[in-house]
Amino acid sequence: MTQKFSIKGFADNSITGEKIAGFTTATDGYVIAKSSGSLTWQQMDSDPTMGGDLSGTASNAQIAANAVGVTELNVTAGTAGQALTIDSGGALGFTTIVTDPTMGGDMTGTASNAQIAADAVGSTEIAAGAVTSNELATTGTATSSTFLAGNMAWETVPPSPPEITTPNNFFKNWSDINSSFTTTVSASENAGVVGPISIVTGNTWSIGGGTVKIL
Repeated sequence: MTQKFSIKGFADNSITGEKIAGFTTATDGYVIAKSSGSLTWQQMDSDPTMGGDLSGTASNAQIAANAVGVTELNVTAGTAGQALTIDSGGALGFTTIVTDPTMGGDMTGTASNAQIAADAVGSTEIAAGAVTSNELATTGTATSSTFLAGNMAWETVPPSPPEITTPNNFFKNWSDINSSFTTTVSASENAGVVGPISIVTGNTWSIGGGTVKIL
């Protein structure tokens, strides 16, 4: 006859290791585990492989790819198209983002069609040497024998003495005018500009010892 005892019949600390089957032959660090309905001494995995939302081992657990969603975050779910932001207090929240914001400062319009504001570009905004003939909206061809006139056209340097053939040109670096010459220009146009002086039709100008007659 097998005699059984209720666990209630044992005094505290009365069951020692020696009372457990296999205790005296068990290896240090082993634990009791249930296997096939009986208790056995087994080696404990000190660095088990992680699962679920984690990967790797316990000593180097990593959050699995795509494991963190709104549910895992301490945040109220937003609506479609909103972005996750953080405020000055460190709290997360979903915010509606303006996809085409209005520009400011030196720009006007919206981000999708930004324009440089009028008078926004000065010497401060242009790096030294950044503007060449390629950046200028001109007509004609820039060569060593042409100059950029006031009408933004590349013109041939006039002969000496100069002969004005195109109205409203601003001729730079002329030779000194030391003889008289005559040019015909429409009465509605200025024949040219000499320094800060506009030469109008119907007048004779004395310049550097010569005369310029505008018809």
